[in-house]
Amino acid sequence: MEIKDIMLVRATNKTIPFNGEILPSSMSMALRKAGICDYMDIMRKIFTEHQAVKGITYKLFTSDEDRARYERDIAPFVPYEGQYTSTVSFSFNGLVPDDMNNRFSNYGVAVLDPLVSHLDEDFVNVHVIDTTIKGGIKVSNKAILVIRQDLYNNLTEEEKNNLNDNYTVEIFNGDLKTAVDEVLKKYGYPSLELLQSRQDGYIEDCEEKESVLNIQEELGKQLGVTTLRLGDLYFHDISSFSGVDRVSKEKIQDESKNIRLVSEYYKKMLYDFLIEKASLYGLSLTDEEQYYLYSNYRDSKIVLEKLIRALINAVGGLEEFAKIMLEYNNMIKEHHITGEEIVNMSSGMPPY
Repeated sequence: MEIKDIMLVRATNKTIPFNGEILPSSMSMALRKAGICDYMDIMRKIFTEHQAVKGITYKLFTSDEDRARYERDIAPFVPYEGQYTSTVSFSFNGLVPDDMNNRFSNYGVAVLDPLVSHLDEDFVNVHVIDTTIKGGIKVSNKAILVIRQDLYNNLTEEEKNNLNDNYTVEIFNGDLKTAVDEVLKKYGYPSLELLQSRQDGYIEDCEEKESVLNIQEELGKQLGVTTLRLGDLYFHDISSFSGVDRVSKEKIQDESKNIRLVSEYYKKMLYDFLIEKASLYGLSLTDEEQYYLYSNYRDSKIVLEKLIRALINAVGGLEEFAKIMLEYNNMIKEHHITGEEIVNMSSGMPPY
């Protein structure tokens, strides 16, 4: 296997990269329904109590169907938030293997693009399941978009034309991993069985394994970046690195700080909104409670739960509270700014 045989593969869930661009979340206007941690912990607790009274329970750990039903039922209470990553990541010649946090094989879209078309990009690292590039990229004229049938059918004609103008489009049914493997073979690229195992070199034993790992090492040297996984860079202080590892770490050393800044921005947006709504029903927090609410102390969660439960009671129940959260999410969509804009704001506070 040679470098010309390496196909970069990036899976996405619902964000379809129109116009031939793959952008990091820090540059994207995309929102996700993920929810601020403390708020969602409380809402899951209240929602489960509410459903139990109605005789509805969920087998979240034993039934995929129940988990899907739970996620659908609780969705009206989940707030939108933006994300911050200044990088985009790819795997080599296969879909990133599922892990405890992500089921990539269930995703609906993958972009495949030859590595040789992107050697002038700003690489952070080179790794068979975690090659990372700083900033966004423009796909090459050899890029292939693999998209699930239902997602493609729901696109407008303009959106379909947009995709077909920028990619070779392959439509699939079933799981994304199988689809990616089949598309790679169709276009003459080797298909690798990728693993989450460091001990196994992250690749199932195969004829191409040794040559792929050699390409990884040689490319890292050529580009002057590490061949460590991105996670290995994130969770260590820069003082523990030297050489190319340090060069790579320097490219992302502000990442964790910026992720926290964006997260805090959305937390403040939500808490401000809930306090404002509560005031319309004669509810208020003391100065001390407000201090704790916006802090990261243990009492923050206690104050937040008190506020949410009082507001739910004041508006007449969970169904009415869902309308409040719909109003919040519509506001976020209308006034959304990118993660980069949030980080660059001198005050770090909402501009409206």
